[in-house]
Amino acid sequence: MKKVIVAHDISKSFKQGQSVIQVLHSLNLSLEQGHSYAITGISGAGKSTLLHILAGLEYPDHGSVSYNGKNLADLSTKEKEHWLNSTIGMVFQQPYLIAELTVAQNVALKALIQGQSYAQIEPWVDQLLSWCNLSAKKNAYPGNLSGGQQQRVALARALCTKPTFLFADEPTGNLDEATGTMLIELIVQFQQEWDMGLVICSHDAYVVQSLQTIYRIADGHLVVEKE
Repeated sequence: MKKVIVAHDISKSFKQGQSVIQVLHSLNLSLEQGHSYAITGISGAGKSTLLHILAGLEYPDHGSVSYNGKNLADLSTKEKEHWLNSTIGMVFQQPYLIAELTVAQNVALKALIQGQSYAQIEPWVDQLLSWCNLSAKKNAYPGNLSGGQQQRVALARALCTKPTFLFADEPTGNLDEATGTMLIELIVQFQQEWDMGLVICSHDAYVVQSLQTIYRIADGHLVVEKE
């Protein structure tokens, strides 16, 4: 049975000085494992905010997000950690790699947090690095990598625990189109082969067109562009 994330009646606002800015208005969305979604919109439209709420990194002011019928707000601390480490994989615009760790250690990080030893996880890390064309960089440090290589390391790290859903927030924002296209092709390939749910927030047309369903956030509401 496919796993499902459902956002129901989501609203979110932020204080800006004396003003309150309403970013999301009573928004409803259902995401199914095995399907790919794009969320687009102008800068500041609320794409990242929505993605963070769907991933459980932020909470809405009103409404709820559930995973297979269970409200994320009701998860215990232990359940929330498991959700973030196993069910969800995150790729951000910035790779957020740890400079003092090698490429392989960065990739293994989530598995190590779960209590696996590096010896246990190393063959899987090697496989991920091979798929991401990073085998030669296994023992390199992030500072010696190009922007595209750093993003592929971030992708491999997000995939290390084989998440059910992969969320990517402007993953090509700092890359040229050729490098960005290669990254998106890699992400979509993993999504299809592993039957993951995939959600990418982006304003890059070449990214958005690669995905099955396209939503646009306009004035806090979700508009269907393609389904």
